[in-house]
Amino acid sequence: MYSYKRCIQLCKEDLLTYTDEQLYQLGGVMGIHLNKDRDQLAEEIATMLINKNWRSRKAHMLEAELPYAGDIRKA
Repeated sequence: MYSYKRCIQLCKEDLLTYTDEQLYQLGGVMGIHLNKDRDQLAEEIATMLINKNWRSRKAHMLEAELPYAGDIRKA
């Protein structure tokens, strides 16, 4: 399993492939203030996702879930 920081970085890199609309929708659904640029928002989302799943050792499973995270209809 990757280190904590590496997991956040990988998650952030995946999130930055999303369109602006998808990224900001996901941030809104997660309750994040949207007055950030794409990079800051992606890092905050990634950190929240990894923190939520780190203790249960499910952080590595997020990669499989990320393709659906930006599409509200699939979530």
